[in-house]
Amino acid sequence: MHDLPVAVLSMKRGTHAAARAIALTVADDTGRLIASLVPVGRWALGDASLIEQVCAWRARNMRMFLTQFASSADSTRNYLERLAIGDPRRLLFIIEGPDSVALGHIGLIELSRTSAEIDNVMRGDAPVPPRLMYLAQRRLLQWCFDALRLDYCTIRVLSYNSHAIDLYIRLGFSPRGKIHLFRDETNGLITHKPCAPQQSNVDYWCDELVIQRPVDTTQQQRLPSPLS
Repeated sequence: MHDLPVAVLSMKRGTHAAARAIALTVADDTGRLIASLVPVGRWALGDASLIEQVCAWRARNMRMFLTQFASSADSTRNYLERLAIGDPRRLLFIIEGPDSVALGHIGLIELSRTSAEIDNVMRGDAPVPPRLMYLAQRRLLQWCFDALRLDYCTIRVLSYNSHAIDLYIRLGFSPRGKIHLFRDETNGLITHKPCAPQQSNVDYWCDELVIQRPVDTTQQQRLPSPLS
């Protein structure tokens, strides 16, 4: 675990109350609290309603993922236990409103002392405040740069997800490269693997974007949401 930021190691709490106590607050541009990023820990495994919600969100947006399958409550719970909680290089946050209603989720993977990849960005079905996903991602990036002191963050997104790409550009991400894909479907499981351009069998690709930590996060370059 020596290559992980110390702040990450204690985030996965056993109870929802303990997780909410260390949640990252999300404010709008007037400073009004609109949501919290609540880190997922073992508390989530006992929340059947949350598992059903996460399952439904994934099913509704399945084509936006590199790995596509028939989502179920069991597969969702297994993902949470084995990866979101079990993998020390991952963090998943439930985006909760002030009334604790789940509004979506957002995560980090491939965490190290220098970098992380933004992952699993998902808006749920409940009505959400204006610009929620933009503000939630801005808040997570600020935490990555100011609290974890990461040098940079990346994100990968399928090229046909133009709405997401536009959002990431507005957040300050820059194109880093194009990843050509080989699509495979076996027993209902669809996977996309990186490949050479001439080996690609689909007419889309994966765009990788990157954002660097501002040179001086105490000055005007600083991401504008305050740390909680």
